[in-house]
Amino acid sequence: MMQSEVVFVSSALSTIVSMIVATYLIHKWYNQKTRLPFDLPLMFGVVFVASAVSQFIKSSQMVGILPATLEIFRIRSLVIAWIFLPWTLVLMRIMWPSGIKWHMRLWGVLTALTICVSLFSPSQALIQSYQTTLILVVIIGVIITFAITWKTGRLKEVRSELVLLGSFLAIISQIGQIMWAAVGLTWIADIITVLSIVAYTLALINPWFKGESTSRQEEPVYVTG
Repeated sequence: MMQSEVVFVSSALSTIVSMIVATYLIHKWYNQKTRLPFDLPLMFGVVFVASAVSQFIKSSQMVGILPATLEIFRIRSLVIAWIFLPWTLVLMRIMWPSGIKWHMRLWGVLTALTICVSLFSPSQALIQSYQTTLILVVIIGVIITFAITWKTGRLKEVRSELVLLGSFLAIISQIGQIMWAAVGLTWIADIITVLSIVAYTLALINPWFKGESTSRQEEPVYVTG
């Protein structure tokens, strides 16, 4: 199989897996008795939808359906923004609960800045560097959060260690997308992305959890006490 075909297949696989998992998680969230806007299934579902659409655009460019132009990359970058933007708000609520009145304001500024970078930056490299940096910051925030829940034993309905595994794989994938692009090995990053998604999904489904009540599943991640 030609290298370009390998890259296309890996990208298509990442798209399919992301969309299947996103559909499942959003459906899981929708069927809860109480649907809260920062529940983990919804947050991860939104991220996986954005990831699937981003990979679809990438795959379409590989087979010539869409041109590999800066304009198309700008559109794709707006989709990629929804991989990290929802989590920036969640992490603010987790790490800075006393500043709740500032959360939406700061999130609005970050969202506006991200849109401006996507639409007006002069090069693809600059857009990619900006977004990769923010994605890595968000992943590190997730790692810190779930390292704490793993150590303290809170949020038992989620396998925090699998969230950590998925996050470390996501970091490798993000860095690999840049480092391996020059040698045509981005398909490795796509495969690692799929493994990351699988780890996150197992963490949320947590078939090992035998809680007495399902109501804890409905709590948003930032609830304390």
